This record gives sequence, structure tokens and C-alpha cells, in this order.
Amino acid sequence: MSGVVASVSPSRAGAHRVTLRLALRTYVQCGRLRGGSLVVTLPAAMGAPAAIGRTAVTVSNGHPASVVVSHHRVTLALEPPRGIVCDSMGPGAVTIDFAPAAGLSNPRAAGRYRVTVARKAETASGVFAVR
Repeated sequence: MSGVVASVSPSRAGAHRVTLRLALRTYVQCGRLRGGSLVVTLPAAMGAPAAIGRTAVTVSNGHPASVVVSHHRVTLALEPPRGIVCDSMGPGAVTIDFAPAAGLSNPRAAGRYRVTVARKAETASGVFAVR
């Protein structure tokens, strides 16, 4: 898993109902992550709700994931692909999009904030800026 490219919009300090996009490269099967889970650790200064709806977070091209929130740790359970799936494994791009409906809020102070994504034994992190 490569480093995470993170961006938040709007990037204004204290903004509510922001969009958070995380992009990384990892091994995928036929362009999709296989079933399992991703764990996103948000900065402690970021506001996160106690629960996030299933449609508020998507992984790679709009695929929804089951979401469990524990403080600033968000676990995304991915559904396994259905039907016939090819066996092509290789590096690919993965995006995780938190929509405004996820209820995230930017930290109150301007600065750079680290977010981490973990999958099995792999961990990657990146930073986003708040102004």
C-alpha cells in the first residue's frame, strides 16, 4: 500500500459536513479491492459522529461499505465481489470518499492533519491541510 493522498473540502478550519477524499495504491483484483475491511483513523482534532450511514462512504468508484465508527477510527467492511470475478491481481488505485452526509467536521485550528488507512498488515498515511 502506498502513501495516502488526502484532501478535504471545504478546507476552512471548523467547517462542518466536509467531504474527505483518500486516494492510495494497493493490490486489487480486477480493479477492485477484494472483500475484507479498511480501517481509517481520522485526526483526533477532526469532528466525527458516533455513526455514519452506509451510503455516506464509498470505496473505489462508488461502491458502498458497511461503516462502524469508534471515536476517530472508522472501519469500512467491503462486500466481496459477486458473480464471476477474474483472477487478475495487480497494483491499482483505490479511493475512499466520505460525503458531507458522513457528518465529518474539520479541526478548529488551521494546520496539517494526518489520516491513516490500514488493510490487513498494510498501513499507509497522508496529510491534509486546513486553512
